Amino acid sequence: MTNRGDIFAELSEGFDALKSEREGKRTLRIFKVDSKSSPLLSPQEVIQVGEQLKTGNKTGQSATHRPRC
Repeated sequence: MTNRGDIFAELSEGFDALKSEREGKRTLRIFKVDSKSSPLLSPQEVIQVGEQLKTGNKTGQSATHRPRC
């Protein structure tokens, strides 16, 4: 896992690169991503999902107390 100092350094480096690209000093790689449409859910389906999360998953464990993988 990355510590906070490394995250800040990576963010700073990214913003510096973006600034250089905007000034024409550097070319950044560009990726195009196709976006997917959001699934259509009825209000009742949203309520059902919320209730399932409150009561836990199929093993009976609470959604907020699942072990981390």
